Amino acid sequence: SRGWRNQAIAVVALAAALCAGWAQAALTEVYRFYHLDAGRHFYTASAAERDKVLNSYPRFAYEGVAFFAYPTQDPGTIPVYRFYHSGNGSHVYTASEAEKASILTNFPVYSYEGVAFYGEASAANGAMPLYRLYNSKLGTHFFTTSGAEANTAVSTWAWFANEGPVFFVRPGPGQPGSGLNIAPTASLSVATTQVNVGEMVNLGIGLPEAVAAV
Repeated sequence: SRGWRNQAIAVVALAAALCAGWAQAALTEVYRFYHLDAGRHFYTASAAERDKVLNSYPRFAYEGVAFFAYPTQDPGTIPVYRFYHSGNGSHVYTASEAEKASILTNFPVYSYEGVAFYGEASAANGAMPLYRLYNSKLGTHFFTTSGAEANTAVSTWAWFANEGPVFFVRPGPGQPGSGLNIAPTASLSVATTQVNVGEMVNLGIGLPEAVAAV
């Protein structure tokens, strides 16, 4: 019937508009650092924060662009929240509203730093999963888009537990559909010398309520 055809045309038009929105949305690089002494990683979508770490803190090994996300909330995206752990200097990222609320209510050791960037809730339209691993030895989290890297960490270091995908991100320009991180330049091994929490940089650049060290 004509009514059914009109509905079908409307659905196709809506899908096309959503896809166009995804295609036109600007992506931002999310950078990854590895602390050579503390054995933990740090991630930021802020170029200013990246440059401050590069210029001021040589114990952070720059591992390049880990993945691509969105700087603003475009159609189909969800906020990714960043928390700072005042006890061990690490950060945790979550797109779960329930987890965010639980951390705020039950874990005062975490300081809420606001929205770090925007990800996606599913693998629709070419998004890739971002895996989160918990390091029980350090009490920190490690994030990677590489399933192979996640599996290697779990099989090599017994203190890593794979918590699975926590949200979805983009391979970005030059990596269409690759589903892989740009290869890191440092390992996950932990050095015998540990740093004291609070000796590192304040990484609150561009993030509301952020007073953080890593």
